[in-house]
Amino acid sequence: MLSNSQETVSAPINWAEMMGRWSLQATPRVQFVDGPIWTSAGVEFGIGILTSGIERFASGIVEVTVRFAEPFPKGPGGIHGAGIILGFRSLNDRFYYCEFGGPRPYSLAEFTPGFGFRPLYSAGSSNSGLLPNRDYRLRAELKGQQLRFSVDDVSVIRWTLPLQPPGDQVALIAAGPASVTFESLEVKRSLPIAFVAMKFGSRFDIIWNSVIREVISVEGLVPVRADDLAGPKPILEDIKRQISDARVLIADITTSNPNVFYEVGYADAQAKPLVLLAQKDTDLPFDVSGYRVVFYADEIGGDADLRVQLQRQLRAILEGESVMFAAR
Repeated sequence: MLSNSQETVSAPINWAEMMGRWSLQATPRVQFVDGPIWTSAGVEFGIGILTSGIERFASGIVEVTVRFAEPFPKGPGGIHGAGIILGFRSLNDRFYYCEFGGPRPYSLAEFTPGFGFRPLYSAGSSNSGLLPNRDYRLRAELKGQQLRFSVDDVSVIRWTLPLQPPGDQVALIAAGPASVTFESLEVKRSLPIAFVAMKFGSRFDIIWNSVIREVISVEGLVPVRADDLAGPKPILEDIKRQISDARVLIADITTSNPNVFYEVGYADAQAKPLVLLAQKDTDLPFDVSGYRVVFYADEIGGDADLRVQLQRQLRAILEGESVMFAAR
């Protein structure tokens, strides 16, 4: 699934207990011991969250081996799980996680501050076949909002997250009445995509090649524009997929091009960070006139100013600041 260049990250040395009690003496093996009691559908269970020292994860693969100490409880009370959190920032922020366990063996869930844990999707009919003291290899693959979850090399969930994870930290989650062991954590980060929506031709191609593409690459992202795409699928489907996969969308709205505004709207509906660009004196349409836009001069020296402003905005987005639009 991943096509961008990858970087394999060593297993983390440092961990932080965000929820519950964990045994960290045998790092890189860690073990969930017990945690605060939560109630779901009348069932009480302990839960724990452990964050790693691996950050700046926006796209790539996380793998870990899990082992349960006790048999799975039978029936609706069978809550005993282990999972991978993608995009963790804090317990005050929303996050998503893939979980293996019960009451159904494969699930995708969301944590929302003030509301708690909420399942988004589950698969598998029963956890009765899951065994204690057996190693299971979990693999979560994230590209933009596209998620794939596998257990023992079998793909069990393919899902588009409703929103892009707000954080960039890799973390673990465990739940149940008994301990859960995690070991052999491996992370492969791939460069996230910056999708660029703009008119083709003349001056815009110069801006694309001499400034935008270069700044994106320097900041550790893969620059993609619609004319880079090739394949058997209709171009609109490719564009929508690339936007869903992207970490950020950059759009030059100087010409009020309908295609560009369609792509901006599609990205905004998915809560993608946006950076809007326009040449000075551009008459902005009503729908975006209230937003802050990077204005640049189409003259000697204008490229340098655009470079600085675009770089500043991309760094703010990658560092997790709540900046959606660039400053004038």
